Amino acid sequence: MSRVPRLGLLLVAAIAGGIGLIFLTSQAEPVDAVDLVRGRLGVPLESSRIATNGIELHVVQAGPADGPPVVLLHGFPEFWMAWAGQIEPLARAGFRVIVPDQRGHNASDKPAALAAYRMEELERDVLGLLDALGHERAYLAGHDLGSWVSWHLLIFHPERFERAVIFNSGHPQGPSDGAPEEGEEEKIGWHRTLARIPYLPEIVSRTGNWALPTSVLRDTSRAGTFDDETMAAYRYAWHRDHSITSMANWMRAWNEHPRVLPEPAPIALPVRLIWGLEDAFIDLDDPAPSLALLEQGEVVEIPGVGHWLLNEDAARTSELMIEFFTRDQVGGSER
Repeated sequence: MSRVPRLGLLLVAAIAGGIGLIFLTSQAEPVDAVDLVRGRLGVPLESSRIATNGIELHVVQAGPADGPPVVLLHGFPEFWMAWAGQIEPLARAGFRVIVPDQRGHNASDKPAALAAYRMEELERDVLGLLDALGHERAYLAGHDLGSWVSWHLLIFHPERFERAVIFNSGHPQGPSDGAPEEGEEEKIGWHRTLARIPYLPEIVSRTGNWALPTSVLRDTSRAGTFDDETMAAYRYAWHRDHSITSMANWMRAWNEHPRVLPEPAPIALPVRLIWGLEDAFIDLDDPAPSLALLEQGEVVEIPGVGHWLLNEDAARTSELMIEFFTRDQVGGSER
């Protein structure tokens, strides 16, 4: 055997060994997040798997069974626990709170095909979940990538929803492409590009026992927002059944199979945008383009919190959701 092929084999073996070591050192201990959150809250939690759109979603529910339903959609790299701080206030306000692990996340099914994570499938998951639970209409809230699912539900299926609250996301046809103007500081955008590259996100995320996603959450939020118990639950959610791959497949699928949107037309139902002004990932400077596409739209800005505002200020975000969902008429913007 010549020296060059032998060196090539050694290089391949070294890379494979390094990857194997990364996987061996990123084994997260199992955490029962439902039991953890149940111990923190003063309301009962119900955990079950519900069939919808050809798969099963893990769903956490709380509040009176006959209360008006509200569906809460998490983002990336989150799972249902992202809404832990809002579940109890909403349940005590009389809502039937429905919080799924969206497909590919945590305890929900994780289809292998990339096309299974197209936006259309994510929309059908939510609609099928409402059907399975016997709800014709519901209130809706979304954060991060869950906001994008929420926007598409409002655009294509507004008849299924009463009102919606969108956290840290503008209307997909309203904002610019997010590119910084000359002289402006660029927001963190590498995570969206990284997620589209085959295999790399999984390897990078696992390195150092999930050091990168852990630091992203902690370094871009208020100090102490993500405590050790919470981070242990998140690490297990990323590790569980190779969730990190199916999570990244969301952005891969959206890149490969983009949802074709209709000509812009104002959404008729009431929508409140809630923005944490210290967002490290998204520019939230001007709400006017989004408000122009909302017949009954308004914005509430929260200073001192950023992208993870659900966790950074659970009390304020819960209060704003309950006030908006229970309001008879929509008023003007609150700035």
